[in-house]
Amino acid sequence: MSSIRPGGNFDSEHNQRFLPDSFAKEYSLFLLSEGDLIIAMIDMAGDPKILGVPTIFGNLGGINFLMNQRVGKM
Repeated sequence: MSSIRPGGNFDSEHNQRFLPDSFAKEYSLFLLSEGDLIIAMIDMAGDPKILGVPTIFGNLGGINFLMNQRVGKM
């Protein structure tokens, strides 16, 4: 979720978290795809404010990204 930045930017390198590669297969329903519209549903950080900020996901570098329970995808 912290990859969603103010202004609607997606920053794949901001506050990275890593999981084993096996998670991509096990949780394939939660993989993000190029062009997905994602939105922060909870703002865990005090600043910057990202609650409700929509972002178009762009998979940078062929890395798998998984959503968590605090991100909505349309």
